[in-house]
Amino acid sequence: MMKQFVDVFVEEASELIDQLEASLLVLESSPSDSLAIDSVFRVMHTLKGNAKMFGFERMGELTHQLENIYDKIRSEHNIADNKVLSTTLSVVDHLRNILIDPSLKIESNKLKQKELEEKIMGIVSNKSLINSIAPTGVASQVISFDRSNAISTYYISFYPDTDLMRNGTNPSFILEDIAALGKSKINAHKKDIPAFDQLDPTGCYTYWEIYLATNKSVEEIEEVFLFVQDSAKINICRVADEDLLRNNVFLKKIEEDRQQQVLINIDELQQYVNHLLNIIRENSVDENSTTEITEQKISILKVSSDKIDLLMNLVSELVTTQARLSNISEGSNLPGLSTVSEIVEKLSRQLRDNVFSISLIPVNQLFMRFQRMVRDLSMELGKSVDFNVEGGETELDKTLIETLYDPIMHILRNCLDHGIETIEDRLKHGKPGKGKITLKAYYSGAHVIIKISDDGAGLKYERIKQKAIDKGLIGVDESIDEKELANLLFSAGFSTAKKVTDVSGRGVGMDIVKKKIEEIRGVVNIESSQGSGTSITIRLPLTLSIIDGLQIKVNDTSYIIQVTSVHKIKVVDTEQIRNCYNDLIIIDGEQIQIVNIRKEFNYNDYQEIKTHVVVVDFEGTKIGIVTDQIVGQLQAVIKPLGKFYKEQEYISGASILGDGSVALILDIKKLIYQSINLKQK
Repeated sequence: MMKQFVDVFVEEASELIDQLEASLLVLESSPSDSLAIDSVFRVMHTLKGNAKMFGFERMGELTHQLENIYDKIRSEHNIADNKVLSTTLSVVDHLRNILIDPSLKIESNKLKQKELEEKIMGIVSNKSLINSIAPTGVASQVISFDRSNAISTYYISFYPDTDLMRNGTNPSFILEDIAALGKSKINAHKKDIPAFDQLDPTGCYTYWEIYLATNKSVEEIEEVFLFVQDSAKINICRVADEDLLRNNVFLKKIEEDRQQQVLINIDELQQYVNHLLNIIRENSVDENSTTEITEQKISILKVSSDKIDLLMNLVSELVTTQARLSNISEGSNLPGLSTVSEIVEKLSRQLRDNVFSISLIPVNQLFMRFQRMVRDLSMELGKSVDFNVEGGETELDKTLIETLYDPIMHILRNCLDHGIETIEDRLKHGKPGKGKITLKAYYSGAHVIIKISDDGAGLKYERIKQKAIDKGLIGVDESIDEKELANLLFSAGFSTAKKVTDVSGRGVGMDIVKKKIEEIRGVVNIESSQGSGTSITIRLPLTLSIIDGLQIKVNDTSYIIQVTSVHKIKVVDTEQIRNCYNDLIIIDGEQIQIVNIRKEFNYNDYQEIKTHVVVVDFEGTKIGIVTDQIVGQLQAVIKPLGKFYKEQEYISGASILGDGSVALILDIKKLIYQSINLKQK
């Protein structure tokens, strides 16, 4: 049982360590950022308490020592120099190792712990390493940490389950963490304690009411209760947008309630606070105004990813079964069956969308991991870089996010090594000394776009062309445009680096990027302007499991095209397809390039007088997919083809139809690239 709680701690501690690293990187660029300092201190404090609770003593010792340093920085309005921050970042790396090796059985971890403890002791003994923001009283108030005008007063009720302590949680640590957020008054209610002969010493019979005056947000208060949200009733209400704990009348009421063990009614408390504030302001506030009360309930439920995967599989099977029901309904005269079938289809679609939303997570969880990498690598290369992240709230299937780490890492390393110039070179060409890399995510229809761009030197097309000629990829006199040259960078073993370094130059990286992106049905493109920078765009589906598809037929084979890419469908004369020049036809007065599936898949010539053209959107242009028959729209559960067919170029999977037959899911982008001779390497 205890292992289950330790596993939860390790997961939560990993998130806290990531948060700590992000706050430290903010603090490095803005040393006087009070919010970042508060965040560092708060995470250290939380890690210290929770680590000791779950037996991670060495982690607790290390974070306790660092907590003292940042408490001094926070309370005395100081800033930390580079040595303090570098040491703390080294501690962050070591904390991740401790999660795997809590007892420091690995010798290198034991030595690292000792080394870091000595560094921390050196910082503590050398006070000059912690520099004052402002030596004089006037200046220190300008950058004051006490933002009293932003302080709010909260009422918090904390009613733990009886078995809270049996689960390994000590409520006193939670109360201590709450008190660290600001000024507080805590009332303990003990009336539920049973008689001595019925008392279980391992049970928790006390509950608490807390008044907290703080400049922290509701979300930051909720973080304190992170580990107990499933084993306690917690209510957090903002009762005033100022510090009521400075008011003697309010403090007297709190004390009276404590002595009488009165359980607070929220509505009555709010009425009392409003009345008190009106008196304080001497009726300067309009009588009809009321202090806003925001009641936040703990509503986040953490679930194992395995359970989410199982739920996705069950929904996929439900969608397949629903398709079979629809097929039976169409061929049956049973009264009411079609109505039931339609209802089941509607419910399964709603359930599908809801489960999809559960499996989506913000890409910021991925993006945050690159902040440290960019910082360390830019220092190693001697380059100054401003790393910006945009659209971190964009959500993507968790499976896709897990696969994206390596491709994005390779791209960012190339941006830093090949793209961003040295400070001297940038200044020589009239650029700011500090380079800029932007990692951006946003939605585009049923896809998510991830764009990595830099303002560096851009691609050197002549060098790429010469390298391609040397490797025999193109002929000496072959005409090739810049887009095709850029795509050559995705060829295996292709590199234009003049020398091999630890960062890049071995020709391993961009081909891996392309391969991994294509494995998750994505597309990657490069755009570059020499001297101005490079942008690499990754286009990904929102999910890999179920799509809204359009079923078509060619010969006797069923295929599925994703509905979101379909622009319109037209019926044309087969003779027009046979006689078209250069695969171009006119549809609604517009010239359209076509892709003939019969020709691409080597089927026999058309037998029908009429045929169908499905016009799809492809990278800003319209392409016509020629097919025999349009069957209709459906929900398609994507199944892998299996190891014997995994190398198929234009088929990304298969789906089982309602009648039990199989439809192949077309990878439209690859099919179009091949058909119109766009090299995608």
